[in-house]
Amino acid sequence: MKLRHLSIGQRLAVGFSLIIALLVVLTATGVQRVRLIDAELTTINQINSVKQRYAINFRGSVHDRAIELRDVVLLDSPETVAKAEQQIDTLAAAYARSAGPLDTLVEDPASPDATERSILADIKAIEARTLPLIEQVRALRASGQREAARTVLIEQAKPAFVDWLAAINRFIDLEEAKNKRETAIAMEAARGFAWLMVALCGIAIVLGTAIAWIITRTITQPLTHATQVAQAIAAGDVDNTIDATGRDEVAALLTSMQTMQAALQVFVRAQDETREAHDAGRIDHRMDEAAFPGAYGRMAGGINALLASHIGTQMHLIEVVRQYARGDLSAQIERYPGKKAEITAAVDAVKAGMQSINAEIKALVDAGVAGD
Repeated sequence: MKLRHLSIGQRLAVGFSLIIALLVVLTATGVQRVRLIDAELTTINQINSVKQRYAINFRGSVHDRAIELRDVVLLDSPETVAKAEQQIDTLAAAYARSAGPLDTLVEDPASPDATERSILADIKAIEARTLPLIEQVRALRASGQREAARTVLIEQAKPAFVDWLAAINRFIDLEEAKNKRETAIAMEAARGFAWLMVALCGIAIVLGTAIAWIITRTITQPLTHATQVAQAIAAGDVDNTIDATGRDEVAALLTSMQTMQAALQVFVRAQDETREAHDAGRIDHRMDEAAFPGAYGRMAGGINALLASHIGTQMHLIEVVRQYARGDLSAQIERYPGKKAEITAAVDAVKAGMQSINAEIKALVDAGVAGD
């Protein structure tokens, strides 16, 4: 589609629409990148880190329970042993408070992870194997069988606690590795986002500048042409080639200038025809005032009136001179104003000269009659 077929307002609307479209693309891309970064940070902060925190609670509970179970076996004071027993129950309750939410997060279908589920299953399996050992050690100690309790603690419970903690640490390390990956993705997205925004801004600036330049040229070039034509017509050149293609306001202006120039050309031709007619002796030729609209008609009427005035003066002069040629010196030339008064003076001088000659001839005739 040629821009000259659009109005200036439509061209500006197209240009601004394209620029707005570029801004929309830029904004949409920015929003998409920000959402990606937000999703990664959300995964890190609200999912992986939360799972890791629950696993760290597991580790603290298991580690401290191992210490308290050791104290149950090794300490002699009943009060100290009772305190260790109570602490074991408190730590187990804390473990249970973290286990429920962790199960919910790991089993969430929105973020499935087979490795997480496998490790958590190992933790639960080791937990199921270790808890009876804890209770066995506590029961043996309560019944006074300290050596048997010590044997179970060292030979069975201790390796179970080591396996339990190792499984929990694998879970913690897994979440740490996932956070590192998510962080790397977020950082890469942030760096890419910065360069992408710079690139898109550069593209938007280049395209916006190109659009503005193209639209400006489609407006300024025809206006420059219109100005040149107007200056040429003002200088008296009415034979300009006017390109009025298009359907915009400038094309309408140039079309109007074509019409104006055509009217001036017709007027000039009418003047030339009048001059040629008068040069050929057809002094009765006049411009057709009705053929010209408005001021052009008034100018044609003025020219016709001027011609009539001058021709009327000439015809009157001819008639007076004709009468003088017939010897009738009674005719009186009009008293013309301004420079035309020279005509009056010249004819009066001719008349005075002829009257003087007539008087001389009459005196000669009278003298001849008298015999002089």
